[in-house]
Amino acid sequence: MFCERNNFRCDKCNRVVNVKDREEHVLLHEFVTCECGESAERQYLEQHQDRECALRMVGCDYCGMRVRANAKNSHELDCGAKTDVCDDCGCLVLRRDKMLHIATNCMEGKFQPAIERYTIASTS
Repeated sequence: MFCERNNFRCDKCNRVVNVKDREEHVLLHEFVTCECGESAERQYLEQHQDRECALRMVGCDYCGMRVRANAKNSHELDCGAKTDVCDDCGCLVLRRDKMLHIATNCMEGKFQPAIERYTIASTS
């Protein structure tokens, strides 16, 4: 029940709030600027920083390293072009192709370990 003496209706969100909490509630709707430069209502700043902010930390899909969201694509271009030894067959595989390699090409240990193959090939 809405009683004007004890409550007020917020004109931004239409919620009924106790008059004692009015100042605190009004602050929720105040726009603040995130360190990335985006603005959001104070009540949504944490959500922005967790889900949308370009400066939030995210994991690389290839190595798991934590990088800023705005640097993830650049990092993954470099990281995905690096090679790792396949644990199953010993082949050198591009990180970006590892899942495809395991699903389609991996011979599960039928090859020499990659380090031995590399040493043999480079001494020939």
